[in-house]
Amino acid sequence: MRLNVLFVCWFFGLSLPLFAQLDTKPLIEDVGVDEKLGQRINLAQTFTDRHGNPVTLGDLFTDGKPVIIAPVYYSCPQLCTLVLNGVRNLINDMTLTLGEDYRVVNICIDPDNTPEMAADKAKNYIGTLDRPEPADKNWFFLTGNSQVIENAMDQIGFRYKKVDEQYNHASVIVLVSPQGVISRYVYGVTYPAKDVRLGLVEAAEGKVGTTLDKVLIYCFRYDPLAGKYVKDAMNLMRLGSGLSLLAMLVIGFFLWRSELLNKTEAGT
Repeated sequence: MRLNVLFVCWFFGLSLPLFAQLDTKPLIEDVGVDEKLGQRINLAQTFTDRHGNPVTLGDLFTDGKPVIIAPVYYSCPQLCTLVLNGVRNLINDMTLTLGEDYRVVNICIDPDNTPEMAADKAKNYIGTLDRPEPADKNWFFLTGNSQVIENAMDQIGFRYKKVDEQYNHASVIVLVSPQGVISRYVYGVTYPAKDVRLGLVEAAEGKVGTTLDKVLIYCFRYDPLAGKYVKDAMNLMRLGSGLSLLAMLVIGFFLWRSELLNKTEAGT
């Protein structure tokens, strides 16, 4: 009898991992991110802002500013809070200025979330920014119906699945050009300010940021395997050669000018 019990326990012990794999495989297939770099999203899609007003994505892509899209939902018990915390910290840490250089758009993936829920979430986060004033009109908390949400998420390659009363989903923000073209994906719940800054400068084709940012975007390139910007050895060599040549020309000019002055003085 004891041997039979041990055998049954051993059998189910071997089987449980298999059952777990069979049970979770569809979930893994339904949740994730299919990167769609270079594709244009539909800016005519209409959502609802936290004040209950209809707004198209095109209304938020104005003045040549790139946009950070964060797919979340406002009743999320944990992961979305970490994503929004990461976005808030990013806004505080970046040298680019929200409103002047870029905007942030949260798109809610739960059609049952209301504008009132979006407003409560916005109040919690905007009030904790170092500079809350620009965020009031440049950090958008959107809701929408199931069709518009599904269309928007499909366009950015964001796959999610409802399980019971919650959603399983990835944690990612998407950098989009002022024309609505997907430029970069940044994964996780903490977003390096340098990488996102360079990504936004690149998305805006150098139309935002400082002169130093434009130099940095020339000297660095995005490594999709590392998930961050790394030094571009070839461009660094070109820049170094150019600076060396410039230095030689400047030195040569001053030597020539000095010699010319000496000859002039000797002639007088």
